[in-house]
Amino acid sequence: MMDIDPALSWMSEGLKQISLAQQKPLFQVNMREKRGKNVSFLIEKGQDTDKVQDSSYLIHKNTFAQMIYESFYNQGLTFNNLLPILIILNESQISGFYFPGFYRYDKNEERFEFLREMDSEVEEKVQSFLQTNNIQSAVALGYALVNIDEIVSWDDVVVEIQTAVKSFSQLIQLHGGLKETCLVPTLASGLKKPQPSDFFLSPILITHWIQPQYPLN
Repeated sequence: MMDIDPALSWMSEGLKQISLAQQKPLFQVNMREKRGKNVSFLIEKGQDTDKVQDSSYLIHKNTFAQMIYESFYNQGLTFNNLLPILIILNESQISGFYFPGFYRYDKNEERFEFLREMDSEVEEKVQSFLQTNNIQSAVALGYALVNIDEIVSWDDVVVEIQTAVKSFSQLIQLHGGLKETCLVPTLASGLKKPQPSDFFLSPILITHWIQPQYPLN
């Protein structure tokens, strides 16, 4: 089991600061655009499924979708303030994807719904963040904060984050052949406590990067 980023230790207080930040989010989770870029998937609810293997991809879209479903929607916990967002820098890493960008996980329609492209400014920040943290990955699961005005307890939000992160990490371990890194995406360096303006992927607060243990064919 991987260690969760130490930055999560101050998350309850940090979330309050972030919610008050006068910063335009990178995207709205309920936005709709470019429907032709949506990617359908198949999830099996209530039963175990064999993972789909293809050595030419990092992971199959259905396998990834199943992992997200198990982590967010099959935990016996209602996630009121957390939404899974797929971050793709290289679309060739997951089967069925043809465009890089940000995708919202839609369990009802069983699809990854395209939200927006990653412009050059955002991509530059992401690449700098990955390089600083020695991460060689082009795919991540983002944990996005939603319904901020309805939050009653920030501690409950932290529980949601920790539950989802732990479950997703366990599933990555079970899948095999993958390495993972879970980090708060900020521009703060060293032990400096991030400020609201440092969160360059807002409303995404946590990023869970995955990469192959061995080169892909």
